[in-house]
Amino acid sequence: MESTGKSCIDYKRFFDLSTDLCCIVGKTHFLEVNESWEKVLGYTREELLTTPWESFIHPGDSGSSIMAHRGELTPREDTTYTNRYLHKSGRTVWLEWSSAVCGVDDCIYAAARDVTHAHSMESQLKSTIRDLQRSNRDLEQFAYAASHDLQTPLRKVKNFALLLNSEFGHVFDELESNDRDLANKYMRFLVEGAEKSQELINGLLHFSRTGRTVLYNPLPVDDAVDDAVFILSEDIKQKVAIIHRETLPELDADKSLIVRVFQNLIGNAIKFRHSDRRPEVWISAHDDGSMWRFEVRDNGIGIDSRHHDRAFIIFQRIGNKKNGVGLGLALCKRIVERHGGRIWFTSELGKGTSFFFTLPKEPS
Repeated sequence: MESTGKSCIDYKRFFDLSTDLCCIVGKTHFLEVNESWEKVLGYTREELLTTPWESFIHPGDSGSSIMAHRGELTPREDTTYTNRYLHKSGRTVWLEWSSAVCGVDDCIYAAARDVTHAHSMESQLKSTIRDLQRSNRDLEQFAYAASHDLQTPLRKVKNFALLLNSEFGHVFDELESNDRDLANKYMRFLVEGAEKSQELINGLLHFSRTGRTVLYNPLPVDDAVDDAVFILSEDIKQKVAIIHRETLPELDADKSLIVRVFQNLIGNAIKFRHSDRRPEVWISAHDDGSMWRFEVRDNGIGIDSRHHDRAFIIFQRIGNKKNGVGLGLALCKRIVERHGGRIWFTSELGKGTSFFFTLPKEPS
């Protein structure tokens, strides 16, 4: 008897020391609760034991909670669930339960953990994500509308500049040599400025549309590279570029978007080739568990380490300032991330660049 009494004392001490809300649940009342109940819900031990436990449950959770407390939710002996209880002050407390039925006295032995803070943080995170998604949609729509509306006035500027040059070019010819050169220079600046502005706006339009929806279909990635190489065939021929390829895997992805990624990366390798050597590109894939990691490596001029942090920012040109509008790598990043992957690169100035990107084996 003395040993049994000591075991009971040790059990009670362990029961009360637990930071979880431990209890023994009868058909209508709690038969035993530890001190954590008083701390979390604000009721005294006497109030907890003399009031039907149904009274402490949030009205919105009463049905399923009562079934769970009575062991009627599932035919299994053990059950876990989350519900809401009411603090004495009236605020809601979220509890995560683990309970088991005792066949001897038909009681429920249970432990609950206060997850109110975690639940609140999860709710805030979901709300923030919804706000960000809504904000991104609004920004995309604004970018589309703004860039679309700017097309017409820019087109007029360019066309009237060309018309002015065509109709009154003879007037420029009658000017003194220096004045004539200056007039032609200003006219050229006007047309080139309008064309560059149109190029930027078209880029913004394209960027806002790209990856808005991802159409997943089985894709042999070799087919995507084939299409990209075909699109770039004229540049490859002119620059006598060599494309080395390993066998690439098949996965679920949006073919048109993946083609664009390879087109931009291979195109950049050719565009930013080294003047002292023939451009070469190596394409390979590596198994990274749940992801495929692709590599597009070149022997071009490389990227200065001072520009690495700006490489994927839209309209940031990190190579020859006269080439493009700085959209290609930003598009690659957008497409890869919309597929659930990421993209990065390593580079050595004067020796070449390796671009890496991952794509999930299974769509998320």
